[in-house]
Amino acid sequence: MEKSKVHDLLKKLTSNDLKFLLKKRGTKGYSGLKKRELIEKVFEAYQQDFEELHKDASEIYEAKLIERVKDGLDHFLNKRVEILYADDELVKADVNGHTVVIYNLTKDEFEYKCDDSCQDYVYNVKNKRVPFCKHFIATVAELAYNGNIQLESIPILGESQREIIEHSLEKRRKLEGISEKGREIEVALSTAEKYYLEIARQNEHIAKKFFKDSAEKVFEDMTLKLFDLLEFETIGNRSPHGWDGITIGIHATPPFIVVIECKTAQSGVYDYLVKHQDYLLTLKMYAVDLVKNKLFGAFRNYVKYVAVVAPAFPEGIESLKYSFQNLTGLQLSFIPADVLLYLVSRYRENPIVTHSWLEDLFREGGLWTKEKIDKLFDKSEQLIALISEKVTEKVLEWLRQYVMVRSDAAFINFDMPMIEELSREIFQALSPELAVMGKKEVTGVETVRLRHDYYAIWERVLKNTGKQLIGFLKELSDTQERTTEMKAEIIRQLRL
Repeated sequence: MEKSKVHDLLKKLTSNDLKFLLKKRGTKGYSGLKKRELIEKVFEAYQQDFEELHKDASEIYEAKLIERVKDGLDHFLNKRVEILYADDELVKADVNGHTVVIYNLTKDEFEYKCDDSCQDYVYNVKNKRVPFCKHFIATVAELAYNGNIQLESIPILGESQREIIEHSLEKRRKLEGISEKGREIEVALSTAEKYYLEIARQNEHIAKKFFKDSAEKVFEDMTLKLFDLLEFETIGNRSPHGWDGITIGIHATPPFIVVIECKTAQSGVYDYLVKHQDYLLTLKMYAVDLVKNKLFGAFRNYVKYVAVVAPAFPEGIESLKYSFQNLTGLQLSFIPADVLLYLVSRYRENPIVTHSWLEDLFREGGLWTKEKIDKLFDKSEQLIALISEKVTEKVLEWLRQYVMVRSDAAFINFDMPMIEELSREIFQALSPELAVMGKKEVTGVETVRLRHDYYAIWERVLKNTGKQLIGFLKELSDTQERTTEMKAEIIRQLRL
């Protein structure tokens, strides 16, 4: 490996990247050094081992490219890309207000331009520090999704970058109902159980090696994936400014929105908020100014909660929820990473907690604990029993109402309007936990939406109701002797 080649690679890294390499080698005394001096210091630290240095520097550089890829794919997934023109030689696109022009995308003569409002393009792409900006990636993803190109035909993309783009293409297909592939729940949970707590403690080695991103960004992504495993709708924000995520309790009645702030801490305890309580004003800006006040109508009223997720919190954190509530009218929760992981693990093992019941934790605010999670599951067991009892009573009450006049030794005789009435009674008993009843605005036709994510609760309710119904049918079979219509007709025809 030639030193000049390694030197060219190091020039593409930031000063912080170079300091990371020095720290990895156990080198000290580099604060205050300029980038040129840092590069020389790195060569000294690696003792001219160009192969090892090139390997470590390449990992950092690749992570920087992956970060741009993920940033660009946010625009793609949020449908902020419009292809204005596309053929084999020229592509023109609008990406969230930025104009991207690409020439000869699949050829050796490839080049592209992004407008000057893209600072990454102006300062890094033009100076050949990186080959592309996030707006280029968003354009490529949209072209691939529309079938205009094959990712393998784009020389500028590496294998790992293509894999991430392919994953986002599949994710978009799922979001639009085109793909039938599953949610990969077991894979997501297994990955979280293996790495989440380490990532929360800023383990950059794991973040870059396995996720090709910074620990901070990986922690944000994994946190939202954990909420996704709790059946929340989630929205990420890879921008370094503003909130980190939004979770939507879509199954609650009414729905609720939680603004998420993710914080890593190398010490294992996030204590910045206790030491700098003016940060509550920043959280207020994220939740109120950047989310709540930008929404309209009922959606604005759904923004009720803010949650800070971190590896752990110090004593004294609990009192800040009152300060924040007085400041914003919103309730603030502090969720330790291990408690969130515990909640998700328990839920995937036994998915019996609804968003409405989980909202009690957000409504209470303050520090979440494993003891609170256990109580939540105990309460859910009790509430499921009440739902089962309510549904069973409705069904049996309705049946008893008709059985004396509509049954004989062989049948309980119903007209279809009666069955429709029974269905309505059952769905009303299941509402709002398992079913949502409503009407179409234009036609006035009654509608029912079943919450399929709560299949485990459905199983419990239906089993209990079915058991009681079978008992009722057995009782009726043992006691009912009324002559059937067929028997009565035969007797009449035989003139017995």
